[in-house]
Amino acid sequence: MHRLLISCLFAFSAHAHGGQLAAEALYYQDGELAGISTNFGLLSKTPQGFEWACFDNLTSMPFEGFYHRESWYATTRSGLFQSVDKGCSWSAVGGSLTGQSVHGLRQDGDALVVRAQRLPAVGQLHRDEGQGFMAWGAPLPEGELLDFMVRSSDRSVFALVQDDGQDPALWVSDSTMVAWSLVEPLEGLSYPKFIDLRLGDDQLVIAAFRVAAGELWALSATNELSRRTQLPTPVQEGRTHEDEHWVITLTGVPLKAIGDGPFLPAEGPEHCMGDKDGRMVACGDIDDQHLVLERTQGGFTPNHPFSEVVGPACPESECAARWSQLQVTWTSQNDAGPQDTGQAEEPSSGCSCLAGSVDSLVWLVALLCVRRRRSCSKA
Repeated sequence: MHRLLISCLFAFSAHAHGGQLAAEALYYQDGELAGISTNFGLLSKTPQGFEWACFDNLTSMPFEGFYHRESWYATTRSGLFQSVDKGCSWSAVGGSLTGQSVHGLRQDGDALVVRAQRLPAVGQLHRDEGQGFMAWGAPLPEGELLDFMVRSSDRSVFALVQDDGQDPALWVSDSTMVAWSLVEPLEGLSYPKFIDLRLGDDQLVIAAFRVAAGELWALSATNELSRRTQLPTPVQEGRTHEDEHWVITLTGVPLKAIGDGPFLPAEGPEHCMGDKDGRMVACGDIDDQHLVLERTQGGFTPNHPFSEVVGPACPESECAARWSQLQVTWTSQNDAGPQDTGQAEEPSSGCSCLAGSVDSLVWLVALLCVRRRRSCSKA
């Protein structure tokens, strides 16, 4: 089953991107873009430009690149891997993560936090503050650990857990992280995850399925859940910019809400969104001719053109052999497109994109199965 899901992921990703380069995650340090995870590899900033490394150097697939403290990290079912040479070589991360299957990473201040679980054992959070990973807090309640989030205002840690055959549930730890208490079951919802919308003071936002539709739920400062909106398609990620709330659906459609208003289709990012000194940035693709789209008054300003990709970071690897082929493709498509005027503009509508992660795949497979219930039941 896992092999089938992995095959579906790469097949769908290639179809969604149309075989074109697209950024999928942006990583900033001190306000400067330091790393970019793309659908074709990892880009690391150097004084000369962005050096590229393909995924072939890590054989434990699939993985999602995560950049932190001048290093790339890769989450895999075989554990967490780290690269300090721009993705050219990888080594397994030890400490409390030894032998653990790692399913997600989040940055919490200067620390890096991962969720790890090897079912049927309970999930566990692990934290690295610069001295290596150590188990953080007590193990989670019984069930699959789906996601977690730290509320910055009071440092409460929330976790989404689903026990076999039950609805997912929201849990919160005490101040010492030695015990977990149930906040509320999420009745009728599937595949919940935290997204980075700021709908109100001290609120956290959960995106989830209800059958084939999507819903957004807000968790108040007093830990009360309320439904914010229902959407035809589930949401993959979100970002708030001033009074604008942006989300990208699982099918790659951008939606925007102003204040407490409804989410409506809008010209905007289709791949990913991030934060640069409190302002929204988005991932670009080859159609945009830029790696980054920065939210400005009246549109998105393109930044970091693909011409800043200067070559392979790993000259002796298979990546170097593939670089020449990719360079010809990127250069020809950039030369064929419109010239950059430096003016703010809305991005062109290109291919939709899904981040290459197992979590996104699960959402997609669930949606397809709902739409084709009879086919799935016969499989």
